[in-house]
Amino acid sequence: MGETLKKYDVAILGVWYGLNYGSLLTYYALRKQIEATGKSVVMVQYLPDNKPASMSDEQRPEAHNNQFIAKQGYETHLLQSSNARSVNELADTFVVGSDQVWNYHIARLYDEFFYMSAIDANKRKIANAVSFGHAVDFAPAEERPRIANLMKRFNAISVREDSGVDLMRTEYGVPAEWHADPLLTIDSEDIRALGTDAKIELGEKPYLLAYILDPSEDKINGIMGLAAKLGLEIKVVVDGFAHNRTANIERLGVLAEKAQDNVGVEEFVDLFANSSYVVTDSFHGTVMSIKMEKDFAIVTTAKMHRGQTRIDSLLRLTGLFARHTFDANAIAGRRRFVTPIDYTQVNQLISRTAALSKLWLTTALDIPIDVKIGISPVKLDDGELSDIMIGKKNWSFGLLGKPPYTEEVRFLADGTIAGIQSKNEFYWEVRNSTLLLSNRQRELTHSFSLKSLKFGKPVLHGDTVFDHSLVHVLS
Repeated sequence: MGETLKKYDVAILGVWYGLNYGSLLTYYALRKQIEATGKSVVMVQYLPDNKPASMSDEQRPEAHNNQFIAKQGYETHLLQSSNARSVNELADTFVVGSDQVWNYHIARLYDEFFYMSAIDANKRKIANAVSFGHAVDFAPAEERPRIANLMKRFNAISVREDSGVDLMRTEYGVPAEWHADPLLTIDSEDIRALGTDAKIELGEKPYLLAYILDPSEDKINGIMGLAAKLGLEIKVVVDGFAHNRTANIERLGVLAEKAQDNVGVEEFVDLFANSSYVVTDSFHGTVMSIKMEKDFAIVTTAKMHRGQTRIDSLLRLTGLFARHTFDANAIAGRRRFVTPIDYTQVNQLISRTAALSKLWLTTALDIPIDVKIGISPVKLDDGELSDIMIGKKNWSFGLLGKPPYTEEVRFLADGTIAGIQSKNEFYWEVRNSTLLLSNRQRELTHSFSLKSLKFGKPVLHGDTVFDHSLVHVLS
């Protein structure tokens, strides 16, 4: 008789144990977010039978990923191809994501385990901010119908890039919402706290941090030119994988001596937190720059093999497109790269996005198991949305994540609002599939969209005109 496995509330699948600093931090944030709901979590590591060299690197006890995992006290479970289905004994809720787990080139290395092919039908399946990595899907056309059937077994799916929403719809016929990488939604102080355990001497002089995954001559020249212009020393961090570290440092050329040694997650965070400027070609390097409120430049190539859409989607979200260039030599000569970033509005946008993403995941964790793809975008015409507003007798209204102001709001057929005593919500109308609220002077105060169906019931999220950091919810 086999050993009885410990049961948890939630099992997390994905590349949480890899040597990539961004992946380690993303899953650290996802785990904290789920544990904050009071649920117990186990991190499931899947090892395919034919693993590449990078996976062998991950197994070394002295590797920085395993040092970090041990320090964080993760409860973990190791699976291989031969016993993959035993994962069902661990939990009733399974969460895959985030990062490029639905990039087919990665998914196939893991025997498509990240599509939850081994998870039983009577288990809750959630894809949280998963990524295709690119604006195109690499799965062969003949494989997509089978993958689509696996996706349709999920209860809720969100994707990390806005382009992923289109891929899900056009290539797989499956609805998905766009939500942020957990590293973007976690509190910045939770990230900074990791750096307090760093074992690295940063010195007293201010420095430019270059986190470069794909070193090239033009990037080296741009980094050196910008550092000279800003009067900063240079510190370089390369990819966290051991098997290609030597080659990457050699590609740094004259900057090879600036490469930092023995960089674990804690040192990685500390280097970002204490830098005066960041140059990166990495998605997670960009996220870290934003979370640490750094001035930064993103330098990528026009044919970025790692996926430009990841960075484009992040910059659309934060409004920081001016910090990106395909011309590395330009970063030292263009004013937009040395103009300090005002993070006031950026942080408001991130705060709003974080609140919505956390609400989505919290709701998904408790969705009835028999509701498949139950949290999905809804498009209605003006008449249909008006009928919903009038037809529902009592609406709950309040700030996202807070107790409602009232649960007795009514939208009357004459265009007025009853059940709430506020000068900001008096008239209503629907225009272009959007619910608009206005005050007694008919000045616009809120703009609501029908965000989702929560267990079949309508939920609207509203932008507050006079304070865009406030998200209101009607449900």
